[in-house]
Amino acid sequence: MTTNKLNKARVADLHMTMTDHVERGDIPGIVALIGRGDEIYVDAIGVKNVGAKSQCTATRSSVSPQSLSRSLRPQP
Repeated sequence: MTTNKLNKARVADLHMTMTDHVERGDIPGIVALIGRGDEIYVDAIGVKNVGAKSQCTATRSSVSPQSLSRSLRPQP
């Protein structure tokens, strides 16, 4: 049976995997954006600028399906 919803267990696994990579020092930070149906999951972990220690930030309210589709369109 297929569903048009995000699988909460798989999203939690993704978050833990991302966190593990950042905490081990493999990468300074990571951002994930996943969409399925009408659901959007955004997660940001770690720092975006190692020297300045600026935290990665992403919020659900900063991404809408409309703005995402505009940003993914091929540019002329």
